[in-house]
Amino acid sequence: MNEKAVEKFMSKTTEARELLAAIQAEIDDHMNTNPDTLHWGHVGDATHVVESLRDIARFMGHAE
Repeated sequence: MNEKAVEKFMSKTTEARELLAAIQAEIDDHMNTNPDTLHWGHVGDATHVVESLRDIARFMGHAE
């Protein structure tokens, strides 16, 4: 077993979990948007997030 690779892999999975938690918090907060000032740029931002997450899901073997 490659101890250094395992250690780095575990570090990266921890980092991924932290990023997922931050993303989840932003989504739960509606990406810090205000319904009174929401515009199409916000829709574009949300679309970019979804497309990026879809790319990651596909990379990890999950179909849409």
